[in-house]
Amino acid sequence: MTRTVVLAAVLIAFTGWSTWISLDQGYWGFLDIAFEGRWGSQVFLDLCIAITIAWGGLRRDAQRLGINVWPYLIATPFVGSISPLAYLLHREHVNGHTGPTSTRQAPHRSHLNATDRVREPARRGLQGPATA
Repeated sequence: MTRTVVLAAVLIAFTGWSTWISLDQGYWGFLDIAFEGRWGSQVFLDLCIAITIAWGGLRRDAQRLGINVWPYLIATPFVGSISPLAYLLHREHVNGHTGPTSTRQAPHRSHLNATDRVREPARRGLQGPATA
């Protein structure tokens, strides 16, 4: 619960602050700083690389939990880290997360490939489809 409250607080505060800056400076205002000097370019490119790396983790985590990650991935270039923060909050809600991160739900059945769908009943002690 504490993690959910912290994520919600950070998401609300950062979204509000980002909205205020965007309204004051304009949506594309960050590009002035990003390309103003070498440090601005370095920070901008570093953030782009970090977000790209984070996408891989988000995709794997969402697949494991059966969450549709595409809205979050598509929104990220437009709203930045607000989108991954929203995903993490969604993840907490879906996962019902109250304990350590290691207590994750089993993958959603729709993410299993055809071979796994055949093997899945056998793993649970059920008889699967007959094989010829």
